[in-house]
Amino acid sequence: MRHRPEIDGLRAFAVLPVILYHAHLGPFTGGYVGVDVFFVLSGFLITSLLAEDLEKGRYSLAGFYERRARRLVPALAVVLAATTIAAGSILFPAQLEGYAQSLLASALFYANMHFWLTSGYFAPTAEELPLLHIWSLAVEEQFYLLFPPLLALLWRMAQKQRLRLLWGAAALSFVLCVAGIADYPTATFFLLPTRAWELLAGSLLALHLHGRERNGRGLPAAIGLGLILVAVFAFNEGTPFPSHFALLPVLGTVLVLRYAAPGQAVFRVLTWKPFVWAGLISYSAYLWHQPVLVLGQAASYDPLGHWARAGLVLLSLALAALTWKFVEQPFRGRPAKLLPGRNAILGATAAVLCAISLAGASGMASGGWARLWEAARSKDIVATYRLLAARNYTADDPMPGDCRFGLYVTEDDRAEVSMIAQRIRDCQSRHGPGIAVLGDSHGSDLYRAVLASSDEPFIVGLARGSCRFHDGKPGCPYESLARFLRESPDAFRAIIFEQAAYPLLRSEEFGESTRDMFTQLPLDAEVPDYKPVRKRIAEPRDYLAELPGNARIIWFGPRPVHYIPDQFILKKGCEYPYRLRTNIEGPIRNLDAAIRKAVEGTRIEYVSQLELMQPDFPGDLLDCSAIYWTDGDHFSAEGEVRFGKRYDLVNRLGL
Repeated sequence: MRHRPEIDGLRAFAVLPVILYHAHLGPFTGGYVGVDVFFVLSGFLITSLLAEDLEKGRYSLAGFYERRARRLVPALAVVLAATTIAAGSILFPAQLEGYAQSLLASALFYANMHFWLTSGYFAPTAEELPLLHIWSLAVEEQFYLLFPPLLALLWRMAQKQRLRLLWGAAALSFVLCVAGIADYPTATFFLLPTRAWELLAGSLLALHLHGRERNGRGLPAAIGLGLILVAVFAFNEGTPFPSHFALLPVLGTVLVLRYAAPGQAVFRVLTWKPFVWAGLISYSAYLWHQPVLVLGQAASYDPLGHWARAGLVLLSLALAALTWKFVEQPFRGRPAKLLPGRNAILGATAAVLCAISLAGASGMASGGWARLWEAARSKDIVATYRLLAARNYTADDPMPGDCRFGLYVTEDDRAEVSMIAQRIRDCQSRHGPGIAVLGDSHGSDLYRAVLASSDEPFIVGLARGSCRFHDGKPGCPYESLARFLRESPDAFRAIIFEQAAYPLLRSEEFGESTRDMFTQLPLDAEVPDYKPVRKRIAEPRDYLAELPGNARIIWFGPRPVHYIPDQFILKKGCEYPYRLRTNIEGPIRNLDAAIRKAVEGTRIEYVSQLELMQPDFPGDLLDCSAIYWTDGDHFSAEGEVRFGKRYDLVNRLGL
């Protein structure tokens, strides 16, 4: 296949939006679609080469995997090695243990399945994962374990039959993608069956063009580039993705590959030298950018500003240029300067991946190389780290009973109240109406805090992480609770609701419903008086006010939060005089007043958590025996007990 410089430029339109999206620079809110562009490009280029080999009778599976090894492994090995060394000096053992798991997954090309099971691309913790981006390489390599031998078999068939089967496979994958996005968004994002259609789109184009002259057309090429750019600038983290929305970057890439040709405006744009250069180093740039950004942020306890993040982007590109010249090219050139023989490159690949796998396995077995980490730090830092590492995330019920239980075993579970309806009725018949705690992850904290502070025999937790009214997350208990109460109006004597503060606030800089309004401020910056969002408050108010049944409805107001990162605590130690961020209670007071006013005249009782907590730092953050928070806004197990007893809601409210 002859070289097409516009493809190098198209790679730039794939990699640069991804990097800028992860760096939070510019309006590239949908920059993650660059991966979809890569998938189509990969399917097109690989299938073009395979079809050419099959046509000329030189197809070799070993030869194919040799080319893939030369293309992928040398740069990947360098980046993984450098990232592991840097991570070991910056991250904690608990973080390093998770990193070691992802390192093993990256070496064995199942990173997509690992992150499907442990994280999510748009999860708040995703920005703490140095190797999250390797998921896309895993998808490609899983595809290329299956596709080359399959294509060799299909090549024996008539062309129409071959294309019909591939079109069917692509259509099935697309249907799975669209069908799965609502109920299984993380699996749909990460796994091959729902991503294969994007690679097959490039493959089908390659087979369509095989042996034909490619006639360029300016308008379709411009439409294609426009579709990619619309996705890059118009999509965001709230866009259900991939789903049918992925058609924009996929179809756009297909149109550019099919119709961009010399003499056209799109071709001139794509072959502009800076874009071609960025495309040439795109693979290395993609590999470097995530660990550089993540570890750069991890090295600082304050959020990085725009200029710092821009500097990290430039560092990624500089490392990519060096890697392309001194690592990629010596292994890929013709003839290759390093390991020119097939057996040599395949053997070296196996050895390198085995070594990386062993490093990952050792990190998992040693708790994130904990002994090595502690040996390199002072006694004070080690003591503080052990305090952080020893905290528990959820408190055990001190008085467990058959009627003190939650609907969700984990906050990722999806369950209907109907699943426990009979159990609730049985408990009601034994103990009379019970107490239910409802809400998001803060409600989950409150449920366990109530358990820790009360001997009430009938308490039910109906709270699940991220279950808020404005975002429509599936699997939340609100509708099923209302249905249950219509049938069993006397099941509960009280329903206590709590949700986090930030989804009810608006920031001029960060917008609505984002933790960034707190977490992206330096620790010494004063928190602005963020304004409540009335429509966000009205949604839970209207729901709670209209709940069927005879229970008292209590809205337990938002908690005061601190958002002091573990990196800062580790650096300062357990005896440091920590204090709340300046004015961080201001937005909570604003929200208290707004909610209290909103529920006037309804059946809802409002209780201010800020007034009950009256936070006193540093004691309410930690002492040298325990830490009372798991992060900036959730209680640890010790915190659930501490604040549960302070609130004493069952007795205080006469429940």
